[in-house]
Amino acid sequence: MKRGPNLQVRDLGRSITSPNYRKNYHVLVYPSDISDNGYILRETFLGARNPVWYMKEGDILFAAEGTVGKMFVICDESMKFITNIHGLIISPTNSKPRLDDSISLGLYLHFLRRYGYFDLVSVGGQGGSFAVNYWDNFKVPDFDPELKRRMSRLYHSGARLAPNKHSIQELERAGVFELNQFRIECQEVLKVVVEDIKSDRARSPEDYVSAL
Repeated sequence: MKRGPNLQVRDLGRSITSPNYRKNYHVLVYPSDISDNGYILRETFLGARNPVWYMKEGDILFAAEGTVGKMFVICDESMKFITNIHGLIISPTNSKPRLDDSISLGLYLHFLRRYGYFDLVSVGGQGGSFAVNYWDNFKVPDFDPELKRRMSRLYHSGARLAPNKHSIQELERAGVFELNQFRIECQEVLKVVVEDIKSDRARSPEDYVSAL
């Protein structure tokens, strides 16, 4: 476990945040921007002069302060998700993590939050805190591998979704992670389309998708 990065100038150098997508920027996820159902409600895009480390496949972003217990599992690195110091990163010790393990743990944490567990054990005011030093006695069930697989498919199925090609079959089998990425991509394309229509310079659908 480790804290999210410090986003100050001394670490990132000069940085820019934008509400709109920019090529090669990172998706900055504040823990408070994760919904109660485990997807991202709002996103900010961050570019920096210095290299920025981002969360790897299998990492779990856990809200350790304020909205304690919210979680988001990184299932691929295409969007280069990062967070801030209020997020706790739970990383697999194995260099080649099994996503089923990360997702089942993330969903267990999600269950505990819905059950009210973190309301009881977090300490301090303003929503409380459940930081690194409070995890020593935390117990995780040893889930059956088949149950892990079934849980995992609800969150990440490998469905392929694209803003310019709607497939009912892929949408039906998509998990939370795929639908979350699809929503972000569609929203960013829509923003550009609206601005181009206002300026009377609409382009082909392929041009918009290729810009992502």
